[in-house]
Amino acid sequence: PLFFHPPNGGWRSKIEAAIFKGLGVRPGVPDLIVLEQNETHAGLFVELKWGKNRMTQAQIWWQEELVKRGYRHECIYSFDDFRKLIDEYLSDV
Repeated sequence: PLFFHPPNGGWRSKIEAAIFKGLGVRPGVPDLIVLEQNETHAGLFVELKWGKNRMTQAQIWWQEELVKRGYRHECIYSFDDFRKLIDEYLSDV
C-alpha cells in the first residue's frame, strides 16, 4: 500500500519551525496517511497515541474535516489495534 508519515511533531528550533511552516507543515495533521481507496473511504488517516494522551483541538479539527471529505480517520493506542485497523481497511481495497 501507498502510505507515509508527514514530518509533523518533534521539537524544532524557531528557525526550523518557521521553515517547516513555510513548507506547509500544519499542526494536528495525523501521524500516518494511507493513500489507498477502499470500498467505503477515499483513504485512511491514523493518529497514534499512547498512555493517557488525547487528541489536541488541532487534531480533532483535522479528523472532522477529513471525515467530511470521505476519508476514514482513527485514533489508535496500541500496535495490535493498528494492525487490526490496517488489515481491516486494506481488506476492502
